[in-house]
Amino acid sequence: MKAESMLAIIAIVAILTLGGVLAFGLIYQKSLLHTQQKLITVSASGYASVHPSEGVVNLYITGSGPSSEEALSNLSVSLSMMNSSISEYIGGNMSNINTKGYQLYKEYNKTLYVARETVEITIPNATNMGSVLGVLSKINTVGVSSAMFEPSYGQIRNLTKAALEDAMQNATYQASVLADGTQVSPVNITSAYSYPPYPLLASASPSGTSYASPYPNTTLIFPSLYALKEEISATFSYQ
Repeated sequence: MKAESMLAIIAIVAILTLGGVLAFGLIYQKSLLHTQQKLITVSASGYASVHPSEGVVNLYITGSGPSSEEALSNLSVSLSMMNSSISEYIGGNMSNINTKGYQLYKEYNKTLYVARETVEITIPNATNMGSVLGVLSKINTVGVSSAMFEPSYGQIRNLTKAALEDAMQNATYQASVLADGTQVSPVNITSAYSYPPYPLLASASPSGTSYASPYPNTTLIFPSLYALKEEISATFSYQ
């Protein structure tokens, strides 16, 4: 092989080798830059609150008679009376009335049969709570077990979103402090725990006005504010 050809081959090999070294150097520099990014994982909580928009009443209705058939018939009459009395306050939507339990029994040492049904009523507009309790108190076969203001499904959904946003803000702040004020970027966010809405404050009504219960010896306390808590775990990167 001629000397010129040998030199050409050596030059090509040298160039390829140098190119490989340069490429390796660029890859190493990129890897070094990547490794210089640090990670911080923090836990944070977020809160949100809302005035409940719905009212929920739990009650029982009874019908009695000398036979089970008559007891059931009288129960049906009481149910119809209740439905017609509260219809305007639930927008005529009977799906807001849900049966929770049913009993038919004969009273001990008596010849009287009793049919009893437990019902939960959702009042879409919480301000109608007083009116609903008022009309129910006029039906002597109806007894109220509990009455409460509660957030609607839409309110709970918005509460969850707001609480998660608050938790994310708190997590970002914590990560920034740990990174000595350096700007941080979220890498991964995990919801650690979602708490159900809970009453935060109690008053006579959402507006804070007093309300006298139509039921003797009964005190009705309604929460005027509900809160929701979200916990998250978040990982941030920084340089």
